[in-house]
Amino acid sequence: MDNSLELFHKVLELEQKPNGRVVVPESFKRDKSIIAICDGKVEILNRIGDRNLDLDNFILLDEQA
Repeated sequence: MDNSLELFHKVLELEQKPNGRVVVPESFKRDKSIIAICDGKVEILNRIGDRNLDLDNFILLDEQA
């Protein structure tokens, strides 16, 4: 069993519906659990797992476009 956690982030420009919801393409969502969609510059102060997980198995990969 693989107990590792990989957290990726990617910068995308996406369509926004009139009601404010962002349209994320199905091709991007495939095999992912999207935990946040943010607007503008974001400073991450505490990531999931910073306190609760064994960080030896934690990898943050920057996939900025």
